[in-house]
Amino acid sequence: LASMLNARSFASNTGLSVELLSCEFDDDEKIARDPLVRPTAPLTRSAYELYGLSRYGIKKKKLPMLSDILQLAYKTTDAQFLIYTNADIGLQEDFYVKAK
Repeated sequence: LASMLNARSFASNTGLSVELLSCEFDDDEKIARDPLVRPTAPLTRSAYELYGLSRYGIKKKKLPMLSDILQLAYKTTDAQFLIYTNADIGLQEDFYVKAK
């Protein structure tokens, strides 16, 4: 997350506005969120439930559907572009500037 905030700051210094969004399940709300990260509406589906993975003996893990993430982001912002990035992926400082 620190690299996203750093890249956002770098972009801001060039006049580019970057909005960071977070998609979470309701029970993820206890996770502390940086005040610069705006939440979307909560995620409501996971691949585990959607595909009935319990019948295969797979341990439950709530993995969101990418289409749900993008749809929630689209409904939350009026940004020209949506860029999906996991919080555990480090961004180069000029990432958003070059992506534009």
